[in-house]
Amino acid sequence: THGYSVAKGMPALREAISAHYAKSYDAIISPDQIAVTVGSSTAFALSFLAAFDVGDRVALPTPGYPAYRNLMMAMGIEPVALPARAEQSWMPSLQEMESWDELPDGIIIASPHNPTGVILSDTEMKEICEWCQKHSVRLISDEIYHGLSYGKQATTAAHYNKDAIIVSGFSKYFSMTGWRLGWMVMPQDLTPTVE
Repeated sequence: THGYSVAKGMPALREAISAHYAKSYDAIISPDQIAVTVGSSTAFALSFLAAFDVGDRVALPTPGYPAYRNLMMAMGIEPVALPARAEQSWMPSLQEMESWDELPDGIIIASPHNPTGVILSDTEMKEICEWCQKHSVRLISDEIYHGLSYGKQATTAAHYNKDAIIVSGFSKYFSMTGWRLGWMVMPQDLTPTVE
C-alpha cells in the first residue's frame, strides 16, 4: 500500500541539498532542517505562517521584492519599510531600526538583492545576523539568487544565525524555472510547525 509522500520532501533530495551547503558554503545543515517547497514563494508562505502571528511586524528593506509585502498582508502581518539607500550601499540600516518606538518581530534580507543586485559581504551578513539574535528579531534570508554573482560569492546566513530561516531554490542557480522547486532551511524550533 502507498501512503502520503514525506511532507518535507524526498529524503534523498533533502540530503543532496544538505550536501550542497557543505560543499558550497562549508555549512553543516541537517537534512531534517530542510523542507522542499513548490517554488520559493511557498517557502516564504510557510516561513511567515510558522514564525509570525497576525499583527506581527516584519521589516522589509526598500527597494525590494514586492511579493514579500503581498504575502505578509494576506496573512495579517504588517510589513514595515526599512529604507536601504544608495549612499549606504543599499544596506538596511540596523541603527535606524533601533531608533523606532518598537523593534520589528522579523526582518527579510536578500543577497544578492532584487532589484539592486547588491551582495552582502561576510562582515555585513554577520553584523545583521548577530544584531537579529541580540534583539530577538527573526531573520529570513532570501538566498534565491545565489550562484548568479560574478567575482564575489554570496555568503549564507547559516554561518552566523542558527535561528534564521533561509529560502532558496532551483530556478535561478540551477536554471530550473519550470520545475517550481524551492527549499527552506528551518531552525530547530520551527521544524515541527513547518512540517
